[in-house]
Amino acid sequence: MIRIFLQLLVIALIFVPSALSILHVQMRVISGIPNDPNPLRLQCKSGDDDLGMHELKTGEALDWHFGINIFGRTLFFCHFYWGAKDQVFDVFNTHMDIKDCLPSKVKHRDYSCYWLAKPDGFYISNGEKIWKKMHDWPV
Repeated sequence: MIRIFLQLLVIALIFVPSALSILHVQMRVISGIPNDPNPLRLQCKSGDDDLGMHELKTGEALDWHFGINIFGRTLFFCHFYWGAKDQVFDVFNTHMDIKDCLPSKVKHRDYSCYWLAKPDGFYISNGEKIWKKMHDWPV
């Protein structure tokens, strides 16, 4: 009896984590930063994933997707660098207002979130049409 229970427990631990991510998010960070003198650099991370350092020229984007853990806290933050300026903030967390994102048109994704970095700050959009300013570059 104990052996069967342990086998079922091992199977559950293999398959349950993906089942706990019932909502899926497509994330996009777009550079609206002029390339001169420096393009936008950024590094985005969660507790589980480090997407590495990226350099985006004007109009380029960094895209990724992830599942939202229904029993935990899902969080992605990005550290942005532009010349001597830098800024870090959450680009997604489970306490954000989900209306800032849009039901996704990408197959197998529930929401799409867009961020735009510009010289005057950082904007979020629920579909790349209406942008709401959320953060400034520090002075």
